[in-house]
Amino acid sequence: MESYNHFYEFDVPCSLKIPNNALKLKTDKTAYKQGESIKVETSPKNSPVNVIYCGEEKISYGAVEFPATEKCGRVEAEHEGVRISRNIEVMHNRSWSLLWRILTLVFIVFVLYKIIAKYVGGLIP
Repeated sequence: MESYNHFYEFDVPCSLKIPNNALKLKTDKTAYKQGESIKVETSPKNSPVNVIYCGEEKISYGAVEFPATEKCGRVEAEHEGVRISRNIEVMHNRSWSLLWRILTLVFIVFVLYKIIAKYVGGLIP
């Protein structure tokens, strides 16, 4: 492959050999609640695949499960020196936090509106 920059032109060797490794990693969902079961499917199913989640390693011959932990957001699989990963999201169990954030934002906007209305006067009803 020919490549160049502002000063030089040079050849870079390019290997077109693609490893024939059928390593695949699939989760049943991309978002989980805390403590929910993460179902991980791996391929090839007839040989052992090392699956890692949150520091815990399990050997999979097709499927394995982990409990979802808030601090970890990646599932990794390793087979014959090839490592792949999949990102997941673990949501908080605190459903009220979003409501409080929205109410705080509404309150701040209301206070700013009142301050601007007081000083600008006729421009804002």
